[in-house]
Amino acid sequence: MSSNPQAPPPGGGSIETIMLDSALSESSLIIHNPPDIPVDAEILSVCAMSEENATQGKYGYIALDFVAWKVLFHANWFSTLDMPKLLAANGYQNLVHQVLGPNGDFIVNMPANTRGVEADFLGQVAARARAADERKTTLFIMVFAPVTPEQDICVDFEPGRMAFITTDMVRDAIRGAIGHNKLPVVFMTASPLTGGWMCNPSLLGLSTGASQDSMLRLISQSCGAVFADYFMNVFTKRGTPFLTDEQRAKFRYDDITPIWATEVQTNTLHKVQRGIHELLEQRHTILAEKHNLDFKLENDAWPCLRPRTSRPLQGFWARKWNQPEDMDIDKVDRFGFLGQAFGDSRMSQIFHLKYLAKIELATCPGDWALTGAAFTKELFRNFLATAEPDEVNVKRVYDAIEFRASSMTLAHILAQALGLPIPGARCRHWSEAGVRHSKFQTAFAVVHNLFGKVAVLPGEIRNELKCVKFFRSSRWLSAAIANKFEDSSDVEIQKFVEMKVAPLVNRIRQTQFDLVKENKSIARLGMEWIAPL
Repeated sequence: MSSNPQAPPPGGGSIETIMLDSALSESSLIIHNPPDIPVDAEILSVCAMSEENATQGKYGYIALDFVAWKVLFHANWFSTLDMPKLLAANGYQNLVHQVLGPNGDFIVNMPANTRGVEADFLGQVAARARAADERKTTLFIMVFAPVTPEQDICVDFEPGRMAFITTDMVRDAIRGAIGHNKLPVVFMTASPLTGGWMCNPSLLGLSTGASQDSMLRLISQSCGAVFADYFMNVFTKRGTPFLTDEQRAKFRYDDITPIWATEVQTNTLHKVQRGIHELLEQRHTILAEKHNLDFKLENDAWPCLRPRTSRPLQGFWARKWNQPEDMDIDKVDRFGFLGQAFGDSRMSQIFHLKYLAKIELATCPGDWALTGAAFTKELFRNFLATAEPDEVNVKRVYDAIEFRASSMTLAHILAQALGLPIPGARCRHWSEAGVRHSKFQTAFAVVHNLFGKVAVLPGEIRNELKCVKFFRSSRWLSAAIANKFEDSSDVEIQKFVEMKVAPLVNRIRQTQFDLVKENKSIARLGMEWIAPL
C-alpha cells in the first residue's frame, strides 16, 4: 500500500479549503492562451513523440504547438524531434531561424526512446523544480506529447508498446528534488478530449488563491460527463428548470414528451439531450471545438478559477503573439461535433481517437478479461479495425472513452479531497490483485452506486446486456477506503461513505447541475424543446 501522494498542505485555511485545494490537484482548465504565472516563473517545455506520429493526419499539430508556444515563452526547451526539419516539411521554413535559433540550437535534443525520454524528462523536472524552489517562484511544465485523459504522458517509441510517465511520477520527481510539497506547479498538455490545452493549475494541490466556489466549479467541470445520463433525464422531465411552475402544472406525468411526438418535438428533445452531454464532455469549455491560440478576454478560461494577477492577456500576450488570427474554414473533411479539435481533419481526428482507444486497451489491467467489459472491448476493437468510421460510431467511441476518463477523475478527486491512501497506483494503472476482499467488498457495496452510467445516444434505449460498463473507478476508490479502514468495522466504513464520500459526490453533481442550468446555449435549446409541447 502506498501513501497518498497528495497530502493536504500544512498551515492556514479551513478544512473545507484544504480539502478543495487537494482535490484541485486532479482538476484542470481547458485553456486557449497562457496560464497566469509569475513573470519570473521557471519554465520547462518538452516535445516527446516519435517521428512517425509527428506528421499531418496524426500528431503533427501537437508538434507544431510546441513551436507556437515557443514564440510566447523564454524557457528550457527539449524535443525528441528534429524541429527545423519538421518546420520545413510543413512549409514554415521562415520560422526556423526566428524561433529555433541559427542552427536549431534553442532546442535541446532528447533521446527518441522510452528510457531516454523518461530519464531526461524527470531529470529536467527535478532540476527545474530545484531552480524554482531556490528562486521562490512557480514551476510551469508544458508537455507536447500524446497523453491519457488524466494527463499521464504516453511514450511509444517502441512498436506495439506504450509506456506512461504518470502525473504521480512528476510529483514524486518534484518532491524528491526539493524535499517538500510547497512548490506551486502548473502542468499543461494538449487537451486529449477537446481542442486547446489542458492545464492543471496546482499539480501539488497548493492554494491557488481561488474562492471555494470557484474551486468547486472547476472540480465539478473536471468530472466531465460522469453524470450525463442523470442530467439528460432530469432536464427533460416534468421537473426541468426550463418550465415555469405555471407551465409545469399543465403536465400530469413526469415524462412530458407526447407518446406520439412529432418530428419537431423529437428532434428538439434530442438536441437538448446531446447538447447537455457534449457540454459536460467538453468541461464547459468556451472554445472546445477550437484549437488555436485566442487572446480575446471573453474567451479567457483562467478567470473561472481566479482573476489574472500577472501579465495581462491583451496588454502583453496578444501583442507578443502578434500573428494573424486563424480562420475557421468550414471543412467537410472533419467531424462536426469535434470542430477543429485533434488536428482539424477527419484523418487526424480518427487517428487521435484510435490512439485513445489503444490506450484504454493497453491499460486498466485485469479488466479486459471480465465479462462486463466484453461490449466495450468489442466496441474499441471494431473501431480500431474500421478504416473510415462514420460520425455515429465516432461519437459512441468518444462517449465511452470520455465517460471512463471522467469516472477515474472523479475517483481521484474524491481520494485526494478525503485524504485516502492510494492503493498502489493511479486508477488507470491499478491492479485489483491482492486487494483485501472483506473490507473492499463492504466499501464497494455502498460506493458503486455513487458513480453514474455512460449516457447512450439520444433516441437509443439502453441495453443492459450490451452497453459500456465501467466499475474500475468505484472499485479503485473502494480499495482506497478499504486500505484506510483495514482495522475498522464494516459499520465504520459504511458511515464514512455515507457521511464523507456521498455528500462530496452530491455537491459535485449539484454544482454540475447548476452549471448546466446557467448555460445560455442549453437554455436556448430547452426553450426550443418546450415551445412545441
